[in-house]
Amino acid sequence: MKIVTVTSRLFAANAYVVVCERSGVAAVVDTGEDGSGIPEAIERLGARLDKILITHGHLDHVGGLAPLKRRYPEATIHAPAGDVPLIERAAAQGAAFGVPVEPPPPIEVLVRDGDRVAVGETIEFEVLATPGHSPGGVVYYEPRAGVAFVGDTIFQGSVGRVDLPGGDGRTLLRSIEQRILQLPDDTRLLSGHGPPTTVGFERRNNPFLQPGVRLD
Repeated sequence: MKIVTVTSRLFAANAYVVVCERSGVAAVVDTGEDGSGIPEAIERLGARLDKILITHGHLDHVGGLAPLKRRYPEATIHAPAGDVPLIERAAAQGAAFGVPVEPPPPIEVLVRDGDRVAVGETIEFEVLATPGHSPGGVVYYEPRAGVAFVGDTIFQGSVGRVDLPGGDGRTLLRSIEQRILQLPDDTRLLSGHGPPTTVGFERRNNPFLQPGVRLD
């Protein structure tokens, strides 16, 4: 598996181009607010985009859906069922921040906890439901590669904000404890913002995951 990070300019959101090196087939995990930089990364890798995987429905992760789908009409859009209402309001989300966002195209594949999503011949993601930052957020976990694309559920030294509509602090901490911290300690966590980290590092060092912490 080859992974290239593309960080958006406005919200510093990480999109990831993930390539099956055997087949050259790729997926994009999240799109940034406008999809910029992603086609160039795909072209540099000589890959063929097959899927667009969305972790959650906030505009800095779905705003690029329309331009990417227009450029790669054969790539199917996969997104969590619980965040479809958020995704459908992406343009309104953008307006609230003064950011023009094209209305996204329809979601073609709804993903739910326990689903598996194949990319090429060697990559198969497990979908882990991690609500809390948003109502239906998910993680895409590849156990053989030991990597999880966690969206805004957890960051290096922090966790996702819960003050946006649909956020819930207790639910978020429960998702992290029951889904992410159950993964092997050496699992790499690739977040929606900021640098990568690991399960073990966050278990030991993340101040939001220590006993007695509440996010009310």
